[in-house]
This record gives sequence, structure tokens and C-alpha cells, in this order.
Amino acid sequence: METHYRRLRTERNILMTPQGQPEGGDWNLDDQNRRTFREFAKEKPKVPPLPPPVKDPIVQEVAADVSKLFPQHPGQAANLWVPTTREGALDWLKLFLRQRLEKFGPWEDTMVDGETILFHSVLSPLLNLGLLTPLECIQGAEKAYRDGKAPLNSVEGFIRQILGWREFIHGIYWLKMPEYREVNFLGADRPLPKWAYTGETEMRCVSQAIHGAVDHAYNHHIQRLMVLGNYFLLGGYEPKAVLRWYTEMYLDAYDWVMVPNVLGMILFADGGFFATKPYAAGAAYQDKMGNHCASCRFDPKKKDGPDACPFHSLYWNFFGQHAKLFGKNPRIGMMVKIWEKKPSAEQKEIRQRAQRFLDAQ
Repeated sequence: METHYRRLRTERNILMTPQGQPEGGDWNLDDQNRRTFREFAKEKPKVPPLPPPVKDPIVQEVAADVSKLFPQHPGQAANLWVPTTREGALDWLKLFLRQRLEKFGPWEDTMVDGETILFHSVLSPLLNLGLLTPLECIQGAEKAYRDGKAPLNSVEGFIRQILGWREFIHGIYWLKMPEYREVNFLGADRPLPKWAYTGETEMRCVSQAIHGAVDHAYNHHIQRLMVLGNYFLLGGYEPKAVLRWYTEMYLDAYDWVMVPNVLGMILFADGGFFATKPYAAGAAYQDKMGNHCASCRFDPKKKDGPDACPFHSLYWNFFGQHAKLFGKNPRIGMMVKIWEKKPSAEQKEIRQRAQRFLDAQ
């Protein structure tokens, strides 16, 4: 993806100097965009409110039909909160560029209990519907940087999500379909948990993410990948079932978007064609990047016992299950080595604890 992104930036002259070099000297400013919740709590950046939805009679009529035809589906159709017209989409983009782009970069990976949007743009539904074009979003962000209204790390991070990830995902889909839909490299076969459509789980981070999906049909990328996706990956949930869930739950869900993201990036079901390692994380990541743990019934600092965060046992059980597959992977092989050094009694207890938890879901 990085090679693809750099090529497109060069070809399109996006965030480039007159000498043909990346603005600021670096192609990727990710290292400036991983600030933690503790930093968020210390700085207390003000999150601007979203504009109230425009009451469109056509939208309300369609919402009434949807509610009548699909009464058992999650969410409320009448609560649609994003624009549905070209004019409304342009206003939404302008508002993001003016109010939230400046602080988007530093806090793009941060999770805050009760906050679904933070500084994210929520432009993906409007882009995927065709109400906005990728280039006008990119050019708007670059102009904000050139005009001194947004820092380079925020602008580069935003542009990379569109010019890099979005375009790359589109290419992967058309390159690998239709056989890509059938991949299941890890042999995952667990059915979805009972609470997948309600969020009624004691894991606070997971519950908050699912409630966001049910109430808003939206989660930002860290909730999708490192909370929900991480849980589905570590728990060995069946890829087609997980893909269906993601496709059902989000405003921006289109087949070309969800198939590579879910099967390739989230579940590592393609065996590494898309990503060089599975995006697996334990309880420490959730505790570092968000504040859900503070009001969770589980403790991220406890590794065993009834109050231990399930992500501990799920994480190590995952590497125990797939040690042969990942032992020589240069990016995560160290985790396998750590697992193999654990006493056999500890390994057994971890496996049993993970199995008990998953069976109860």
C-alpha cells in the first residue's frame, strides 16, 4: 500500500514540493498520529458537535418503509444523521475541514467512552454513495494545509486514508475477486456471539463499539479494526459471518470496501496477501488508546482470575493455536517465542480460560 500511495501522490502532485519531494520531507507521519487517551485526558481537546440532521420528507418516508418492512433489524432508520444530497455532502465536508481536520491526526487512533465520532470526518458514506469525489476531499484538505489552517500530520493522515487505503482496497477487490470471498487461512469456524447485534457484553470497549454501530451505523477505524476486529480475529469467528456483520452494520458498507478490509486486514483470512501480519492486540492496547477499561467490569492489568480482561487469554491463546503459522513471521514471531517459553501449566490455563469465555458468548 505504501508504494501505491507514494506513486499516486507523485503522479497527482498531492502534498509535494516543487522539487518533487514529499511536503515536510516524510511520506508518512503516522508516528505523530498515535496519541493515547491519557494524553487526550490531559490536553482535553474540545470535540465540536455534529450539525443536526436535516429533516428531509423523502428520507422520513423511506425510513418509515424500512421500519415497517424490517422491524427486527438493529438501529432506527428514522435516526439517519448524515446528509443525503450533494449540497448537504459538500457542506459536511466544509464543516470537517473547518472544525475537525486540525485535530484529526493526533487523535485518530484514540477511543473515548461515549464518543463515536471525535475528530473523524465521516466522509466514507458520502464518498461511497457518490455524493463526494475522493479528489475534492483530498484537495480540500491540502488547501487547508497550504492556507495554514491544519497541520501537516493531520492532513497527510487524512489524505492517506483516501488516496492510500481507499484506492488500494478498491484495487485489491478487483484483483482478487470472486475467489477472495472464500478465503479462510486460519480455519476459523466459530459462529457470531449472541450479543453481536445488541452489544450486551461485559467487555466495555466491545459493547461501546457495537452500540455505536447500532445507534449510528458507524465506528471509526480503530474501533472496527482493533476492538471489534481484534475480538473476532482472536476468537476465531467464521469469516463469512463476520463479513456479513460488517456489511449489515455500517453506513459505508459496500462489497468492494468490506471484502478486502474484513477478510484481509481484520481476519488475516487471506494468509497475508493483504497484510504482513494479523492485527492482534491484548488488553494493554485497549487500556492505552481508550478509557473504556475504567468503567469495565474486567481489569486490563489482571492476567488471570474472574476479573482479568478476556483479551489477555484470547491474545495468547491465538498465538498458541497458530504458533506454526506465525513462528517465522518477522513482525510477530517474537510473540510465538514468548508463548513457547511459558510453562505448560500456564499455557493450559490460558487455553482453558479462553475457551470458557468464548463458549459463554
